[in-house]
Amino acid sequence: MNVPELIVVDPNSHEITGRRPNGQPLATRIDRMTRAADLSVFEGVQDGLSWTLTTTQHTGQMSLAAVGHSVAFLAFGRCMQK
Repeated sequence: MNVPELIVVDPNSHEITGRRPNGQPLATRIDRMTRAADLSVFEGVQDGLSWTLTTTQHTGQMSLAAVGHSVAFLAFGRCMQK
């Protein structure tokens, strides 16, 4: 899969950016942001997929779910602050 190894979540600009291994840049707009207890939740829609990225502020653990018509993707990782 040609998935970015690193993404940058910028709540101030409401954007998530990254670069695929082949060098192609990626960007998506954050449509909604929610903070509750230890969670930060970012949501959006792009290219027929709705997505939700959730991070825990204490541990930096990250979960990403993207769902479309008859397709779903899940990813897990860790976040770090700049």
